[in-house]
This record gives sequence, C-alpha cells and structure tokens, in this order.
Amino acid sequence: MVDGTAKTNCIEIMEIRNLTVSDKEQVGKLYKKLYPTNTFYDLTNGEFWATNLLLGIEINGKIVGFIQGIIFNPSGRIECYINDLIIDEQYRGKGYGAGLVKAAEIEFKKMGGSYIFVFTDFEKEEENPISFYEKSGYQVIHSPVLVKNIGDAEVNSA
Repeated sequence: MVDGTAKTNCIEIMEIRNLTVSDKEQVGKLYKKLYPTNTFYDLTNGEFWATNLLLGIEINGKIVGFIQGIIFNPSGRIECYINDLIIDEQYRGKGYGAGLVKAAEIEFKKMGGSYIFVFTDFEKEEENPISFYEKSGYQVIHSPVLVKNIGDAEVNSA
C-alpha cells in the first residue's frame, strides 16, 4: 500500500474473434468515436456476412477495436479490402491493430484471397496510417492505396 491506496497488477485477457450482432452497440460506439459525423452502418447486418469480414479485439469482455473488410472476385482472383481498422485510443500502440491486421490476413487467405487492398484516409490531426501498414508488409501502389500479396501472384504498381 502506498499513501493509503492499494496497487494491484491487472491482467488483461485479450481475444481476437468474429464479431456478431450482439456486438453491434460496442462496435457502433467505437466507430462514432473516430467518425463522429458519419453514419454508422450496421456492419453486422446479415446481408454483409457473405462477403464481409469483421473481427474484433475483446479485452476483459469489452470490444476495444475492430477490423472490417470485404471480399470480392471481380477479375477471376479473389481480392480483399480492409475498410476500417479502429482501436480505442487508450489501447493504441500496444500491437492490437497489427494483431487484427494479421488475423484478417489469415482469414482472407483461408477464403482464397490473393491480394489485400487498403485505402487509407485520415484527418490532418491524425497519425498517417501508411507507415503502420508498410510495417506489416503492405506496399503503396498509388497513395493513399496500399496492397499486400497474400497469394501466389505478383503485385503490380500502378
């Protein structure tokens, strides 16, 4: 005890898992924190699940981040897109975002994905996400677009 207050070491239990309809409220709150003026689309809507990937980071029962992506097959090869990666501010810088990106890559590859595309956007006061994705092996093909080859084909820069 220091100055009459007890100190405890807290162990955070972290899990990356598929999000479901029951997570809608927590996911919506995270989305609105980052995009307060945007409309929150129900990412858990059943219509999206056929082509949507939605993974979350849960720590001690609280969703603290999520990644959302879409799978397409426009040209005979399956392409994957990361649309959102949102981590609650107090949990940033701890590797949770990189963990979600890696988990999404694994899931996309299981689905037969060849490429993952990321279209970055950020406000001037926010940290530029391009270097974050480059650390995970993504290449800028035309700013603000990055791509990572997770299949056997070669990546061509535009």
